[in-house]
Amino acid sequence: MELKEHIKNMCLYNQWANEKLFGAIPLELADVEINSSFSSIRKTVYHLWDAETVWLERLMDKPLTPWPATANYTGTFAESFTYIKEQENTYIQFIEQADLSNRITYKNLKGIEFSSSFFEILSHVVNHSTFHRGQLVTMLRQAGVTQIPATDLIAYYRK
Repeated sequence: MELKEHIKNMCLYNQWANEKLFGAIPLELADVEINSSFSSIRKTVYHLWDAETVWLERLMDKPLTPWPATANYTGTFAESFTYIKEQENTYIQFIEQADLSNRITYKNLKGIEFSSSFFEILSHVVNHSTFHRGQLVTMLRQAGVTQIPATDLIAYYRK
């Protein structure tokens, strides 16, 4: 499998896993206080969305806009899943057109400058989302949810 096909497949996996897990979240639990990196399921999902937005804007050489979930989003929690999926489709379209060896120089949110390849950034985005999906699974279990779909990479390959 070539590099571009591999990273595209990873982004398709990311979209699949997000969709499966988000579909298992009881909406009434979105704002229940749960001890984790973020204090609720909603805040964790919105962090995932915001982080994917920041990285996509960097990759597309766009100025960073206010984060969608924490700055200007007025829709419902359930509606946010649609926007996240649309954004993930944009990632896939980007990969199809990009040279993954290209590097960009950018500043992190603290103003420190870095240089990374598209491949490194895209790998990070998928890994970051996987990390937070793991937190969401733990939060859902703490909230009493017992029916949580498998979102491991191997489950994606087996589908």
